[in-house]
Amino acid sequence: MVLPSEISRGQTKDRTSYYDGYLYEKIVARQQIAMNKVLTKYVSDENSSVLEVGCGTGMLSFMLAKKCNYVVGVDLSSKMIGYANKKKEAANYSHVEFIHTDASKMSEFINRTFDYATMVMFLHETEEELREQALREALKLAKKIIICDFSSPVPKGMISKLLVAQEFVAGVRHFRNFRNWMDQGGIDGFLKKINANIESEREWKNKVGKIVTISK
Repeated sequence: MVLPSEISRGQTKDRTSYYDGYLYEKIVARQQIAMNKVLTKYVSDENSSVLEVGCGTGMLSFMLAKKCNYVVGVDLSSKMIGYANKKKEAANYSHVEFIHTDASKMSEFINRTFDYATMVMFLHETEEELREQALREALKLAKKIIICDFSSPVPKGMISKLLVAQEFVAGVRHFRNFRNWMDQGGIDGFLKKINANIESEREWKNKVGKIVTISK
């Protein structure tokens, strides 16, 4: 576990949305259960440690906790972190911790390293100028990064309309960042821009996104 001296609570800004917490857990997070099961397979070492960037209500963190020695989830929404901590207490997980902090400044608050870091549906809702900074922070703390996010363009038809509608109802800021992500080429455009060291790529069955692993 992380010792008290290893994490500086400090002061951080708070960014919450109307759906954070219960609504997110019941509506959004449940749609990602199948994807999360796939993602847990990318963490091959059962004795590993994982940093989940943009953990939300902690659904993936708890799934990883079943096979990993230590899991830390970070999120900029205090409502998300509060909800995740209530679930943690109810489940009595002693090797899981949730931290309210800015992903673009994680290394200021977390002074340890991890075997893996995950960024699942996180980058597309983050401002363009902070995406690379958040990834660089994750690379400071973890040996390998697992990114799961939207590709661009997406297949035309109903799936495209449903995707846009889902992102639209998430709020003005979220939708603005999503549109920017898609305009910038999605996950492929982002990784090309930062010249990442890509180890593996896997396209979703519906071709809407990809799972990519990168290393330092």
